[in-house]
Amino acid sequence: MNACRTLFAVLLLGFAPAAFPRDEPVNDPAKTLAKLSKERVEAAHKTFQVMWENYREGRRVSDDTLYRWSLRWLEAERQLSKQQPDQVAAYKGHRDRMAELERLIRKVRRVGQGTVDELSAAEFYKSEAEIWLLQAEGEKKGP
Repeated sequence: MNACRTLFAVLLLGFAPAAFPRDEPVNDPAKTLAKLSKERVEAAHKTFQVMWENYREGRRVSDDTLYRWSLRWLEAERQLSKQQPDQVAAYKGHRDRMAELERLIRKVRRVGQGTVDELSAAEFYKSEAEIWLLQAEGEKKGP
């Protein structure tokens, strides 16, 4: 009889955790995706900002690296929201970053520190960003 009680107690204790709600959040793929998407935007933003500050302070990272991190930031923002105004805002942000990069490289070039290829690359980055922004603005719905 004692063995039956022991077996019953073990079985009861084994099932007890399933009977009570856990403090862990329920696995919700949509919430997880939203959280990860926001984290991705924040990480790209932070990385770009740190590299931008380094670039401006003379601890040169390449203009191509700044461009690639701006692109990552753009793509992360675009994935975060598919709403057309948010898409346009993401493209505007990228365009503004590339325009500032071009402006800075022109300034550096005037004092003889920048190279021709850095300037032409920056012109490309800005032109590309402007094209993408115009295309995104052209996708507006309604009158």
